[in-house]
Amino acid sequence: MKLRIVVLLSVTTLLPACETAPSLPGAAQVHVTRNSADVASCTAVGNVDAGCSPESHQKGLEQTLRERTIGAGGNTVLVTTEWQGMVCEGIAYACH
Repeated sequence: MKLRIVVLLSVTTLLPACETAPSLPGAAQVHVTRNSADVASCTAVGNVDAGCSPESHQKGLEQTLRERTIGAGGNTVLVTTEWQGMVCEGIAYACH
């Protein structure tokens, strides 16, 4: 019985450590597109890479791409590479 309580307390104590890191300000507003017409009047500001791997998860990769787009000075990312349905790479654009 005591072991169960210790295990339960250990797990509930560690759960907050599994939360995702806070997003870079503005990342949620980055437009992710696969349509080059969406960026036709925008300025390319750099290539962005989410770092795809077999252990990756789609949500984390897209968030990484958004944050790297913000870091490059962009507000839109054109996805250029996908792998097994996950976004991997793109081109960051500043669209006004």
